[in-house]
Amino acid sequence: MDMIFDLSDRLNFKVVFLWIVELNKVCTFFGHRNAPSYLYASIKQQAEILIKTAGVNHFWVGGYGNFDMMAACSIRELKRTYPHIHLYLILAYLPQQSKSELNYLYNLYDDLIYPEGMELFPQRLSILKRNAWMAENCDYAICYVCATHGGAYQAMYIAKQKQKNVINLIQ
Repeated sequence: MDMIFDLSDRLNFKVVFLWIVELNKVCTFFGHRNAPSYLYASIKQQAEILIKTAGVNHFWVGGYGNFDMMAACSIRELKRTYPHIHLYLILAYLPQQSKSELNYLYNLYDDLIYPEGMELFPQRLSILKRNAWMAENCDYAICYVCATHGGAYQAMYIAKQKQKNVINLIQ
């Protein structure tokens, strides 16, 4: 059980609990920010396979770079066919946006999640720590990692170490 902040009112955070139970299968995405646009079809195809064959119904994105953008767009498109699936933005930082900007994010995502303990890390490590949390708490990871260094590589490595099901689109 992990605590998250309900960010619907950034001036009045309330703590809510995110229960990840056996019935909810989670897929996350890790990839280089400059991932080529032709990957969109592969991202969508792999996500749909997980929905149909593995019962995945929760998708997490980090929201930075082209790979995350393509992942989020593909899940939004798949929601038209599979309305039971959910798309979450996993935050590395507490948002500094206005209420209207937060409402815009809530129109794009089913919810925003700020993992418990993120506030304990210096801002320069926040994305790495958020990615590690995503890798440790997912069931599946769809990745585009073609280097042996960097944040996407580290997140994929953690997912593999935790024996998560990793699909690297580079292979």
